[in-house]
Formats: sequence, structure tokens, C-alpha cells
Amino acid sequence: MSINLSQVKRQLQQIPSQQSNFSPYSELSFLSEDENSLLQSGAISLANKKSKVWDYFTKPYGSSDDKNCKTKCLKCEIEFSYNGSPSSLRYHLIHKHNIDMSTNSRHAMDQIHENQNQPLNLQLQNLKQKNADTLTTKEGFFTVLKKLLKINRNDKGNKDALIIRGKFYRKMCIYEESIADLNKVLEIEPDNVKVLISKGKAYGKMGRYKESIADLNKVLESEPNNVKALISKGKVYKKMGKYEESITDFSRSLEIEPNNVNALKSRGDAYYRIGEYEKSIADSSRLEIKPNDIYAFKTRADAYFRIGKYEESIKDFSRDLETEPNFESMIYRGLAYYRIGEYEEFIENLSKAIEIKPNDVYALGTRGEAYYMMGKYEESIADFGLVIEIESDNVYALKSRGDAYYMLDKYEESIVDLSRALELKPYDTDVLKRRGEVYKKMGRYEKFFEDYIKTIEIDYNLLNDDQYLKDFFNRY
Repeated sequence: MSINLSQVKRQLQQIPSQQSNFSPYSELSFLSEDENSLLQSGAISLANKKSKVWDYFTKPYGSSDDKNCKTKCLKCEIEFSYNGSPSSLRYHLIHKHNIDMSTNSRHAMDQIHENQNQPLNLQLQNLKQKNADTLTTKEGFFTVLKKLLKINRNDKGNKDALIIRGKFYRKMCIYEESIADLNKVLEIEPDNVKVLISKGKAYGKMGRYKESIADLNKVLESEPNNVKALISKGKVYKKMGKYEESITDFSRSLEIEPNNVNALKSRGDAYYRIGEYEKSIADSSRLEIKPNDIYAFKTRADAYFRIGKYEESIKDFSRDLETEPNFESMIYRGLAYYRIGEYEEFIENLSKAIEIKPNDVYALGTRGEAYYMMGKYEESIADFGLVIEIESDNVYALKSRGDAYYMLDKYEESIVDLSRALELKPYDTDVLKRRGEVYKKMGRYEKFFEDYIKTIEIDYNLLNDDQYLKDFFNRY
């Protein structure tokens, strides 16, 4: 007996729902309306839904009302969306850390065995009535659905359940199983467009781009204006680095749906990757039709930065940061301030970025360089010191701290850093020149001369550098 989704939908509508302001299936956008209705008999609160899972994850970054706030696994610090599916968090805990996340779904399994001779749609109805708390969570339904399919494995008409499970597998990154389920459906309906698109997406996620393109092209042969297939194929081409082909598909989809946010995002990114920054800006600007989508601001801010429109870049990065404080935008906004000579703002943004990632070598080194340029040598030394604590063999930090020590007339400390840099990179003529200059200031002319000779031995072209020779003899 196959699942009749419309019949199940009618049956589920007769089942009383618990009252809640949160529907745990509002996030299941990858299912169709009919498929989603199969999961919507009752709602549970977000707190109950996440209670056990969240013992293993951090509190959200920022406002919990922000759809973009994040959380981290306390065991491995992998980052997840805080408002995303708890099933993905549960799956991570079970399969990454072998944590027992068993729920009352075992009771549902027992009832499946008791009723396994009933038609599949009746089994679902009975389970819904008796186990609403299990089946109203995505992972609970997924567990039950897997068991039902095993019991009804000889039912070739069971395609609707296979489609749902295939989509769940894809959403949970279990691509081989997803493709296996979808292939079973295609044995029954070889031209099922939705299934071909879903399978094409799964192949794309696996990096099997040829198979993905083949499935999506099959859809477009019968439905050349299928926007989902065009966008999916464009994304696959983008992953392959075939940006021109990618742009062609996105553009075709936008001819059909001019304000398709997904297509605008993707084409704007493709334009950005081939250096077509003005076109990227144009697409990102059109994304403001969806004002809460920060992607529009971030992509456009990057593009403005690339073409030297720093004021506009700062404005967009600021809008992004109002929504979601993040390291990358803080760094780039700081660099934009630097490009227009606003050094205090540059320092301020770098400092905020370092608050987010205290051990980021790039941010610390960049702030150290900024302090040096502003004549704040003590602060510069402190930042480069932090870099060296993190990476003791960082030649750039050693050179830079050596320079800062030199500016404070701390010649011995400067020699120590520059000598260490030369141990790591013996043929760096720039460091040899710098150390020679320090020796000259100290009156250690023999050492100064030794470093000069070494630079000539490494780079004979310096013999033809009249200015270098003139400077040397004037100093010596």
C-alpha cells in the first residue's frame, strides 16, 4: 500500500494540535506543501525541541531573534546556525561524538512492529495520534519513516515516502542514501522533475558535477523554463569554476523571474569572482528588495572595496555589522577606513575584530603595523609580540617588532628579533640591510660591513645600485 499524501493530510487535520507560537516544520522549506503537511499534526515549543541537544552547544552569538546567529559544539567548536534544524545538531552529536541522543521514538518503533500489517498511511495516522511529541520533531519523523520503509520495502508504490526520505537524507548530508532513494522513485517515474532536481542537487553536494548537470539538463529538456533547475545548474557550474556558464543559467532564470533572490545572489557572486564588480554591485543592489538579507550588503561592500569606492564599502559593511557582528566585515571595514586615511577608525575596527578572534595572527599583525605607522611603537611591539607568542617562527612579525624596537632606540632587542628572522630566512636581503642599519647606530661597524657584504653575495644587482652604495659609504 502506498502513501496517499492528500489522504494523510486530511487525516492529520483532524488531529488536535498543541498550542505553540513556534512550528518546528516552518523551517522545512525543502519539502513541498503536501510533503510538509505530513509532518504538521502538532507543534512543540522551541525550548522543548532543543532541550537535550543544547546541553552540548554554546549560547547563541547575538540576539536569539536573529536568524543569522550562530552556536558552536562544545566538544569540537564546529559552528552551526542557532536557528537551524536541531536534527542536524543531533546527527552531529551522534555520528561525530558518539553521544546517545535517544528519545521516545523507541516507543514509536514498538508500535510500528505492532501495526506493521496495517496500510502505511494508517500506520502513520495511528502513530500521529499516539506519538505527536515524537513525530513533530524532524529527527523523530525521520527515524519513524526509515522504519516504515524497511517494513514496506517490497511496496513499489511507496514512492512518496521515498521522496521525503531522499530529501531528508540530502538535507542531512547523507548523499549516497539520498540518491539511492531517489533512484528508486525514478525507476517508477523516470521523468519526475522534482526528483531529478533533488538528485541533481545531491550529486552537486558530493562534487559529482557531471552527474548533477546530466540530471538537471534532463529536467530542462522537458521544462526549459524551470527556474529551480536553471539555478541549481548555475550553482554547479559555479562550483566547477565555470563562471561564464554559471552566469548564463542565472541570467536565464532571471529572465523568467526577474526578482528571484537566489538567482540574484548567485549571479552577483559569480560576477564578483570574475572581477565584474560593477555587475556584481548591480545584482546585490537589486537584492535590497529583501531588506533583511545581509548578503546584499556584504557582497556589494566587497565589490565596492575592490573598485576603490571605500565610502560606499564602509556604508554597506556597517549595515552588515548592524545585523551580524562578524570578523570578516570588521576587518574589511577597517581596511576601507585605512584606504581613506581614517587611521583611528582603522584601529578601532581591528580591535573589535580581535575581540571576536583574539588569536588571529592577521588581525594582530595588521593592527601592529597600523600602530607602527601612527608612531605608537609600544603598542606595535605588543601586538607583534602576541603574534610571535602564537607563531614563534613568524618572520614578518620578528622583522616588524625589530623595526619598532629600532624606532625606540632599543637596539639590542632589535638585533635579537632581526637575527632570529635571519635564522629562519637567511637570504632575506631586506632584513640584512635592516640589521646592518642597527649595527651602524650602535657603532658596531664591522658587523655593519659583514651584513653589507652578505647582501651583495646574495644579490649582485646591489653592486649596480648607486644609491645603495652611496648610502653605505656615507654611513660607514
